[in-house]
Amino acid sequence: MNSKELRRSLQAKWLTYYGNNREWIDKLGIWVTVEGQRRPSASFILGVLATLEPDLNRLLPLVVELSNNPDRIVTALGLSINPVT
Repeated sequence: MNSKELRRSLQAKWLTYYGNNREWIDKLGIWVTVEGQRRPSASFILGVLATLEPDLNRLLPLVVELSNNPDRIVTALGLSINPVT
């Protein structure tokens, strides 16, 4: 899977997961605003996607070696979006 496909897949899986679980996710105190976008914390997003996307789970050890900042990782993956809009 190339990087564009992975980003599209991750975004689709995240938005589907959020939509299916919005009721309880919205009640958690995990919301942040990063670069003008309101979204759940990067750590929460990465944790969810690591279980939903095997390719990401295999890549995360390398990615974390390059940057251990969850917000930067989520931004690089194209996931720094408000899932409500």
